[in-house]
Amino acid sequence: MNCNYKIRKDTVFDEENNTYEVYGIDAVETSGEREVVLESYSDIFFDKTKAEEFVTRCNEERLCLIHLKGRLENLIDC
Repeated sequence: MNCNYKIRKDTVFDEENNTYEVYGIDAVETSGEREVVLESYSDIFFDKTKAEEFVTRCNEERLCLIHLKGRLENLIDC
């Protein structure tokens, strides 16, 4: 299965009801004109640039979907 990775943006609220933009990643498969989200991970990055760099690396390496979760876990462990 061939998939592409895209940034997802979400808004989260803290205990004081302040809002923050956070970024995650969607693994998508394009079928004709529609995209199907195969897996989605939210709230991974606070920095949009880091999210963009991660998504770009995944796409350039043509990361297999089965390895995405492990790659994300490695980010969190660092």
